[in-house]
Amino acid sequence: AADRVYVKRTVNPATTGNGGLTADGKIDLPLRHILSKIRLTLTIGTDITDETPDAAITTVVIKNLIKYGTIKLSDGTNTATVDIPPCATDGSYEAIFLPQTVSSGQLSVEVTLSTGKTYVYTLSSECTFAANTLYKLPIQVGTSTPNVTFTKEGITSDSWGTDNPLGDKITD
Repeated sequence: AADRVYVKRTVNPATTGNGGLTADGKIDLPLRHILSKIRLTLTIGTDITDETPDAAITTVVIKNLIKYGTIKLSDGTNTATVDIPPCATDGSYEAIFLPQTVSSGQLSVEVTLSTGKTYVYTLSSECTFAANTLYKLPIQVGTSTPNVTFTKEGITSDSWGTDNPLGDKITD
């Protein structure tokens, strides 16, 4: 529901460059996100659309992320997991959450279709979700060509950065 950004810097208006003013006289404050972000891109497999051409995604839930914690500038202390319904955006689903490390088999994504069937993808390896980082998880829902690639990108106030693959994941 909300994002938090910060900058930890002493600014001296008498100087230019890092910690002072930019060349055009503006204060140099590069903001960073304190939280992590995940973007799910979901497509429905041909095994489903062949049988039910109008099948649609009705519900998406990300399960077992840590909900509560204390955010410090350097790290976070977290407790209690929660299920997060991500926000639907243009063709994808996004959630912003506390930075954390999830154990193998802890994080899962549940997708329910208009057919009434629920599909679950479970992250099969440990993953650390860092602050100021966008994680991408494209998932094909169904059993035809089940190919899931998990990547991450650095978040900055200026751009999303470049893809850094974390490996290929298979689901059915």
